[in-house]
Amino acid sequence: MQSAAYCRLKNMTISYDLPKAWIEKIHLTKAQVFFSGENLLTFTKLSSIFDPEGLFTQNSYGNALEQAGKNYPMTRVFSVGVILNM
Repeated sequence: MQSAAYCRLKNMTISYDLPKAWIEKIHLTKAQVFFSGENLLTFTKLSSIFDPEGLFTQNSYGNALEQAGKNYPMTRVFSVGVILNM
């Protein structure tokens, strides 16, 4: 038996607005850069071969308890972008 307790950082976005003194020189009203991430961290004492959110989900293979933990792992997604307004 294992505890399936967990804490997960599902998504986070950090953005920064460039100073007006910089963007006025290139005739913009707004310039922003951002970083976004999904499925960044998971804290759990559960064995690393299991995803705590996928343990007791039903799938097309039949009984959920027989197939517990046999799901694809959650992927990490990173995005970086720039927003420019004229």
